[in-house]
Amino acid sequence: MALLQEAVTIASGFAMAWRKMAVVLGNEGTERPRQVAAMEAAYRHRGRLTEMERLLTEGYYYTRGPKQDRDKAIAAYDAAALIDSQSTAALNNAAVVYGQKREFARAEERYRQVTRLPRSFGGAFTNLMQMQAILGHISGLDSTRKAFYAKLPNSADLWEADWYWAFGTGNLHAADAISRTMHAKARTLRQATRSANGASAIAELRGQPRESLRWITLSDEASLKAAPSPVNQLQPYLDSAYILSGTLERPAEARAAWSRANSPGCRSASCRRRSGPVSTCRDSRPR
Repeated sequence: MALLQEAVTIASGFAMAWRKMAVVLGNEGTERPRQVAAMEAAYRHRGRLTEMERLLTEGYYYTRGPKQDRDKAIAAYDAAALIDSQSTAALNNAAVVYGQKREFARAEERYRQVTRLPRSFGGAFTNLMQMQAILGHISGLDSTRKAFYAKLPNSADLWEADWYWAFGTGNLHAADAISRTMHAKARTLRQATRSANGASAIAELRGQPRESLRWITLSDEASLKAAPSPVNQLQPYLDSAYILSGTLERPAEARAAWSRANSPGCRSASCRRRSGPVSTCRDSRPR
């Protein structure tokens, strides 16, 4: 980040440096105002880019920027894919936006294209499996899982394919076991958070809201430890409010949790350690 900042300080019209800075800040979930400023600078100077780079910049701007427009984002990414049919960024990002628009069949098609590229990545396979499950294409889950294992045998995320296969085929016991096993041996932040999220989802489906909250809290704590950003500080309160207002059917206490999230006095680490995200809610801690 320091090198990117130095680059744009020296050359304020360095559009690709601005775009990279926006992407890094977006992935970290930190400093949203700075991310938006970087996106706007990249968009403003996009005329200095190659056609392919310009289209990717426009797609990102319309997906994550201050003036989001999913149709314009897809148009940019699809145009980029026409220039380079092997572009992982163009195809995958178009798939993400199609998913946001709930055009799941088109998202599935794009993700499948990404899985077949020479330089694919694990998320394309698991995203494809999510679309297959949503569309009811359950018979395709196992073949996608096997294709992931064959193409990226050393990926640290292969367990996710096993989880989606188990979950999608209705084997909640197996999905739960996969989540718990991975969480116990997690070596990366992604493994820690996603395995906890998976266990939380299973608990919620089983009608175990406190167990669900316990697992989602583990995920939130891991994210907060890795990056104490405003978003990660707020997330535990949002998750508490979600569980309280949903399966626990305690809307008043959910509103109290939300009010606490907006309290300037309870954003500090010491406050979170002392009271926890659901401290204002009587008898609402996981047991």
